Amino acid sequence: MMLFPGRDVEIDDDATGTVASGELNPAKARVLLKLVLLKTSDPKKVQDYFERY
Repeated sequence: MMLFPGRDVEIDDDATGTVASGELNPAKARVLLKLVLLKTSDPKKVQDYFERY
């Protein structure tokens, strides 16, 4: 599993249920999030998509 810069740096993303967008700019992260939310709302699965793409 590839980890991107910024994940778990300031807060524990897994504990809070937040998703780190890695190196995606805000516009691309928003589009990806909208597409991923059509399939799942589980934060761990959403994070997997952000790490993959």
